[in-house]
Amino acid sequence: MAHDKANNVPIDEIVCWLANKPRSSVVTFSGYEINGFNFTTRDRDCNRVTQNSGVRVVANTLQISSSKDKSPHFGDMTFYGVIDEIWQLDYLMVKKTLFKCDWVDDRGVCTDNLGFTVVDLNRIGYKSDCFILACHAKQVFYVKDQLDNNKSIVCSVTDKAYKLNGERCEDVDVFSPLSNKLPVCELDEKDDEGIYDRKDCDAIPIDIDLENQ
Repeated sequence: MAHDKANNVPIDEIVCWLANKPRSSVVTFSGYEINGFNFTTRDRDCNRVTQNSGVRVVANTLQISSSKDKSPHFGDMTFYGVIDEIWQLDYLMVKKTLFKCDWVDDRGVCTDNLGFTVVDLNRIGYKSDCFILACHAKQVFYVKDQLDNNKSIVCSVTDKAYKLNGERCEDVDVFSPLSNKLPVCELDEKDDEGIYDRKDCDAIPIDIDLENQ
Protein backbone atom coordinates (compact mmCIF):
# COMPACT_ATOMS: atom_id res chain seq x y z
CA MET A 1 0.00 0.00 0.00
CA ALA A 2 1.36 3.43 -0.96
CA HIS A 3 2.15 5.93 1.80
CA ASP A 4 2.39 9.71 2.02
CA LYS A 5 5.93 10.15 3.41
CA ALA A 6 5.19 13.62 4.79
CA ASN A 7 2.27 12.43 6.93
CA ASN A 8 3.11 8.70 7.18
CA VAL A 9 -0.48 7.85 6.29
CA PRO A 10 -1.65 5.36 3.63
CA ILE A 11 -2.78 7.11 0.45
CA ASP A 12 -6.34 5.73 0.53
CA GLU A 13 -6.75 7.03 4.09
CA ILE A 14 -5.50 10.46 2.98
CA VAL A 15 -8.20 10.60 0.31
CA CYS A 16 -10.83 9.83 2.93
CA TRP A 17 -9.58 12.57 5.25
CA LEU A 18 -9.34 15.11 2.44
CA ALA A 19 -12.91 14.31 1.42
CA ASN A 20 -14.00 15.85 4.72
CA LYS A 21 -13.81 19.55 5.44
CA PRO A 22 -10.70 20.87 7.22
CA ARG A 23 -10.86 22.61 10.59
CA SER A 24 -12.44 26.05 10.44
CA SER A 25 -9.30 27.65 11.90
CA VAL A 26 -6.33 28.09 9.58
CA VAL A 27 -2.72 28.32 10.75
CA THR A 28 -0.68 30.88 8.81
CA PHE A 29 3.08 31.29 8.50
CA SER A 30 5.39 34.07 7.35
CA GLY A 31 7.94 31.51 6.19
CA TYR A 32 7.95 27.86 5.16
CA GLU A 33 10.72 25.44 4.18
CA ILE A 34 9.88 22.79 1.57
CA ASN A 35 11.49 21.14 -1.48
CA GLY A 36 14.87 22.53 -0.41
CA PHE A 37 13.61 26.13 -0.60
CA ASN A 38 13.01 28.64 2.18
CA PHE A 39 9.86 30.52 1.13
CA THR A 40 8.60 33.70 2.81
CA THR A 41 5.65 36.01 2.28
CA ARG A 42 5.89 39.34 0.48
CA ASP A 43 5.34 41.24 3.76
CA ARG A 44 8.27 39.47 5.41
CA ASP A 45 10.49 40.23 2.43
CA CYS A 46 9.69 43.94 2.78
CA ASN A 47 11.57 44.01 6.10
CA ARG A 48 14.61 42.12 4.83
CA VAL A 49 17.40 42.57 2.31
CA THR A 50 16.81 39.05 0.95
CA GLN A 51 14.03 37.98 -1.41
CA ASN A 52 12.31 34.62 -0.87
CA SER A 53 8.71 35.34 -1.89
CA GLY A 54 9.14 34.78 -5.61
CA VAL A 55 7.51 31.60 -6.86
CA ARG A 56 6.82 29.72 -10.07
CA VAL A 57 4.76 26.64 -10.82
CA VAL A 58 4.46 24.49 -13.93
CA ALA A 59 0.89 23.39 -14.65
CA ASN A 60 -0.75 21.42 -17.42
CA THR A 61 -3.42 23.75 -18.74
CA LEU A 62 -5.58 24.42 -21.77
CA GLN A 63 -3.71 26.84 -24.02
CA ILE A 64 -5.57 29.14 -26.42
CA SER A 65 -3.70 31.60 -28.60
CA SER A 66 -6.70 33.90 -29.11
CA SER A 67 -10.50 34.04 -28.88
CA LYS A 68 -10.63 32.80 -32.48
CA ASP A 69 -8.37 29.82 -31.85
CA LYS A 70 -10.25 26.70 -32.99
CA SER A 71 -7.50 24.28 -32.02
CA PRO A 72 -6.82 24.71 -28.29
CA HIS A 73 -4.50 22.16 -26.75
CA PHE A 74 -3.26 21.08 -23.34
CA GLY A 75 0.37 21.67 -22.47
CA ASP A 76 2.75 22.63 -19.67
CA MET A 77 2.80 26.33 -18.85
CA THR A 78 4.92 28.17 -16.29
CA PHE A 79 3.24 30.71 -14.03
CA TYR A 80 5.17 33.37 -12.09
CA GLY A 81 4.03 35.11 -8.93
CA VAL A 82 4.70 36.35 -5.41
CA ILE A 83 3.58 34.64 -2.20
CA ASP A 84 1.01 36.70 -0.32
CA GLU A 85 0.06 34.27 2.45
CA ILE A 86 1.03 30.77 3.62
CA TRP A 87 -1.82 28.62 4.95
CA GLN A 88 -1.84 25.23 6.59
CA LEU A 89 -5.13 23.32 6.42
CA ASP A 90 -5.73 20.74 9.13
CA TYR A 91 -7.75 17.67 8.11
CA LEU A 92 -7.19 16.10 11.56
CA MET A 93 -4.91 13.26 10.42
CA VAL A 94 -3.50 15.13 7.43
CA LYS A 95 -2.12 18.66 7.11
CA LYS A 96 -1.64 20.38 3.76
CA THR A 97 0.20 23.67 3.20
CA LEU A 98 -0.99 26.12 0.54
CA PHE A 99 0.58 29.25 -0.92
CA LYS A 100 -1.80 32.09 -1.71
CA CYS A 101 -0.10 34.03 -4.50
CA ASP A 102 -0.48 37.02 -6.77
CA TRP A 103 0.08 35.49 -10.20
CA VAL A 104 1.28 37.49 -13.19
CA ASP A 105 -1.23 37.46 -16.03
CA ASP A 106 0.05 35.62 -19.10
CA ARG A 107 0.01 38.92 -20.99
CA GLY A 108 2.52 40.22 -18.43
CA VAL A 109 5.10 37.54 -19.25
CA CYS A 110 7.44 37.73 -22.24
CA THR A 111 10.90 36.77 -23.42
CA ASP A 112 13.28 39.57 -24.41
CA ASN A 113 15.76 39.52 -27.28
CA LEU A 114 18.48 38.13 -25.00
CA GLY A 115 16.35 35.14 -24.02
CA PHE A 116 15.49 36.37 -20.51
CA THR A 117 12.00 35.85 -19.10
CA VAL A 118 10.58 39.26 -18.18
CA VAL A 119 7.46 39.79 -16.06
CA ASP A 120 5.29 42.73 -15.05
CA LEU A 121 4.55 42.05 -11.37
CA ASN A 122 1.87 44.76 -11.37
CA ARG A 123 -0.19 42.91 -13.97
CA ILE A 124 -2.06 40.44 -11.77
CA GLY A 125 -4.34 37.74 -13.15
CA TYR A 126 -5.93 34.43 -12.12
CA LYS A 127 -7.44 36.10 -9.03
CA SER A 128 -10.01 33.33 -8.66
CA ASP A 129 -7.30 30.65 -8.75
CA CYS A 130 -4.62 32.02 -6.45
CA PHE A 131 -3.74 28.91 -4.36
CA ILE A 132 -1.20 26.19 -5.07
CA LEU A 133 0.08 23.30 -2.97
CA ALA A 134 3.39 24.23 -1.40
CA CYS A 135 4.91 20.95 -2.60
CA HIS A 136 4.44 22.08 -6.23
CA ALA A 137 6.26 25.41 -5.80
CA LYS A 138 9.69 26.32 -7.15
CA GLN A 139 11.52 29.45 -6.08
CA VAL A 140 12.58 32.39 -8.26
CA PHE A 141 13.76 35.91 -7.58
CA TYR A 142 13.09 39.03 -9.55
CA VAL A 143 15.64 41.63 -10.69
CA LYS A 144 14.42 45.07 -11.76
CA ASP A 145 14.83 45.72 -15.47
CA GLN A 146 17.13 48.74 -15.76
CA LEU A 147 15.38 49.86 -18.95
CA ASP A 148 11.83 49.60 -17.59
CA ASN A 149 11.05 49.94 -13.87
CA ASN A 150 7.70 48.21 -14.40
CA LYS A 151 9.39 45.01 -15.56
CA SER A 152 11.47 42.42 -13.70
CA ILE A 153 13.82 39.73 -14.97
CA VAL A 154 13.16 36.22 -13.66
CA CYS A 155 16.11 34.37 -12.13
CA SER A 156 15.71 30.71 -11.27
CA VAL A 157 17.06 29.24 -8.03
CA THR A 158 18.08 25.64 -7.44
CA ASP A 159 17.16 24.00 -4.15
CA LYS A 160 19.49 24.46 -1.20
CA ALA A 161 19.74 20.70 -0.52
CA TYR A 162 18.87 20.98 3.18
CA LYS A 163 20.12 18.07 5.26
CA LEU A 164 17.74 15.94 7.29
CA ASN A 165 19.03 17.37 10.57
CA GLY A 166 18.05 20.87 9.47
CA GLU A 167 21.57 22.06 8.67
CA ARG A 168 22.16 23.72 5.33
CA CYS A 169 24.72 22.26 2.96
CA GLU A 170 27.82 24.31 2.21
CA ASP A 171 27.37 24.10 -1.57
CA VAL A 172 24.36 26.26 -2.45
CA ASP A 173 23.87 26.69 -6.17
CA VAL A 174 22.03 29.83 -7.30
CA PHE A 175 21.49 30.11 -11.04
CA SER A 176 21.11 33.54 -12.54
CA PRO A 177 20.64 33.95 -16.29
CA LEU A 178 22.51 37.24 -16.03
CA SER A 179 25.75 35.42 -15.22
CA ASN A 180 25.63 33.55 -18.55
CA LYS A 181 26.10 36.81 -20.44
CA LEU A 182 29.13 38.05 -18.50
CA PRO A 183 32.56 37.80 -20.20
CA VAL A 184 35.09 35.37 -18.78
CA CYS A 185 38.31 37.02 -17.57
CA GLU A 186 41.46 34.96 -17.97
CA LEU A 187 44.34 35.57 -15.54
CA ASP A 188 47.86 35.97 -16.88
CA GLU A 189 50.08 32.94 -16.47
CA LYS A 190 52.34 34.43 -13.81
CA ASP A 191 52.81 34.40 -10.10
CA ASP A 192 49.54 35.22 -8.34
CA GLU A 193 51.28 37.45 -5.83
CA GLY A 194 50.28 41.07 -6.34
CA ILE A 195 47.93 40.53 -9.30
CA TYR A 196 45.06 42.10 -7.37
CA ASP A 197 47.03 45.17 -6.25
CA ARG A 198 45.68 48.52 -7.49
CA LYS A 199 48.04 50.47 -9.75
CA ASP A 200 46.06 53.71 -9.94
CA CYS A 201 46.91 55.04 -6.47
CA ASP A 202 49.75 55.19 -3.94
CA ALA A 203 49.81 52.83 -1.01
CA ILE A 204 49.62 54.30 2.50
CA PRO A 205 51.71 52.31 5.01
CA ILE A 206 50.12 51.78 8.43
CA ASP A 207 52.15 50.73 11.44
CA ILE A 208 50.33 48.39 13.84
CA ASP A 209 51.76 47.81 17.29
CA LEU A 210 50.62 44.23 17.92
CA GLU A 211 52.26 44.10 21.34
CA ASN A 212 49.92 46.80 22.73
CA GLN A 213 46.74 45.40 21.19
